[in-house]
Amino acid sequence: MKLGITGKLVLKAALLAMLLALASSCGGEGGSNQKTVLKLSTTGLPSEPISSISISIAMPQGVQPRLNPDLSVPDSVVQVSGVAMPGSTSNVWFGLPRNGSNFGGGLNFTITTSNPAGFGVGEFATVSLDAGSHTSSDFTISPLFSAAGIDHAPVSGISPTLAVVYE
Repeated sequence: MKLGITGKLVLKAALLAMLLALASSCGGEGGSNQKTVLKLSTTGLPSEPISSISISIAMPQGVQPRLNPDLSVPDSVVQVSGVAMPGSTSNVWFGLPRNGSNFGGGLNFTITTSNPAGFGVGEFATVSLDAGSHTSSDFTISPLFSAAGIDHAPVSGISPTLAVVYE
């Protein structure tokens, strides 16, 4: 069967409408406004009150924080929370994944409390990612995790944990 110009236009319009309907019904990043939020905490018995924590988190493939045009990490991505409040973040950067790598890069940062007495174990940071559904096991905390006490000496006796929540 041979189509005329009008038939071809109608067929193209129908195909385009089907593709648009299919694309809008897909989940994932394009069809969802769901954010993955990481809640970072410490557990254990610290050797002294904590003043700052430096941490690196390996992201699953395809996941990264929202980045500024200069590839820096916006202030809204990492927030001091829980027991470390009030405080600030510093040295926040995202290492892009290498070609052929099976991980999505790494988010690195330091949080510092402004409380002169320091803080104990519990939630210390919240990380917001524009990503779909992930579980805690999809993310890896680097063994280079470190904490410093109010006298700037290393704090021992604690371990980092990570929980995923959604917004």
